[in-house]
Amino acid sequence: MAAALEGNLWTSTDSGGSWTSVGSTKKWYSVASSADGTKLVAGNYGGNLWTSADSGGAWTSVGSTQPWRSVASSADGMNLVAAAYKGKLWTSDDYGASWTEDNSVGSTQKWYSVASSADGTKLVAAVYDGNLWTSTDSGGSWTEDTTSVRIDAINSGYGGIGSVASSADGTKLVAAVNNGNLWISADSGSSWTEDTSVGSTKSWTSVASSDDGTKLVAAVYDGNLWTSTDSGGSWTEYTSVESTQKWKSVASSANGTKLVAAVYFGNLWTIELKFCPIVADGTCDTCSDDQTTCTAVTCAANKFNNNGN
Repeated sequence: MAAALEGNLWTSTDSGGSWTSVGSTKKWYSVASSADGTKLVAGNYGGNLWTSADSGGAWTSVGSTQPWRSVASSADGMNLVAAAYKGKLWTSDDYGASWTEDNSVGSTQKWYSVASSADGTKLVAAVYDGNLWTSTDSGGSWTEDTTSVRIDAINSGYGGIGSVASSADGTKLVAAVNNGNLWISADSGSSWTEDTSVGSTKSWTSVASSDDGTKLVAAVYDGNLWTSTDSGGSWTEYTSVESTQKWKSVASSANGTKLVAAVYFGNLWTIELKFCPIVADGTCDTCSDDQTTCTAVTCAANKFNNNGN
């Protein structure tokens, strides 16, 4: 599923091999999907939220008119969370049919990104020029983190917390600070560790996680994509795309091997990664398509596809 700013929504049923335009032209800022891809929710900035129960075939306008900036979904599509920029957080427990405004965090905030565990109970939300907030009861109550990540956002100058991602169980989280660093949590956001392994601060725009939280991908605006296979302990920069890009958003399959990345006012890229161990002689193992059989060969580039939609 992909959204085009000032354009249409696009869906794919073959891992990005082909795309179908659905919906109407709006300021689509964020989309989220159930695990099986049948139930979708999309945020129209300055408009309503929209839901689909048939993989994007038909859409229903729900919620109120807000500057919707980010949406997230549980695996079954029942529990949803939506963030309004300079507004509030909203939650739904009935597939988006009805929505509840959350007033527990006080005044309106510049909500920028939200993520959810698979069961929809554990949530994380980012205020761009503020703090990270976490919930363990599907948004019924929230806890504000006022320590490390906020300091990095302040030190980054004009930057802020631009993106968050969660593992399926909600314990492993990652947050990206634009013009700052990546931050990792292994305890549902109770504590955070700054990752400086990639060197200097970067214009991080988006992060995504596999279900188990071990495989991560992060995007740099006017830079490259970075991946991790150890929950953010170390990162590898991928330069297989022709040149640096204005990467705006990334998403990951459940196992972390299939990615889709969007270039700001550019194309979609589908990426198939092979995560295989390095062997003793310095070569690497390349996995077969089913990711079960490996043979030692010279390390080869991962597969990048430019989708001109």
